[in-house]
Amino acid sequence: MGQFSVGVNIEPYERVITRMIRALHWMETSRSLAIDAKVTVLPGNQIPQNLGSSFMELLLSLPLRKLNKDSFMYRCHISDDGTHVWGMQFFSLHTTFAYVDEPSASRVEA
Repeated sequence: MGQFSVGVNIEPYERVITRMIRALHWMETSRSLAIDAKVTVLPGNQIPQNLGSSFMELLLSLPLRKLNKDSFMYRCHISDDGTHVWGMQFFSLHTTFAYVDEPSASRVEA
């Protein structure tokens, strides 16, 4: 099957992914992601090979979560120090990663 790429305006894309991470974080931890959390969105087709390999190595060791009849899948690692790594796949076609730095996480009661 051939691959294709579609250009998108990255700012709205980043806002949507950030909102999704905030919602998924709530599902995973039963608490809101801190307001000061910085989310860095890394579309799969724009991530450097070595960083992508590191993310995949970590994420593949974690449980796969499937939603909406498997049209959306994700894996995440939420560390106690406030750093998170997320990998998300849409319709088995588009993959994106995100790194979250949540400085106040260690002060928030779960």
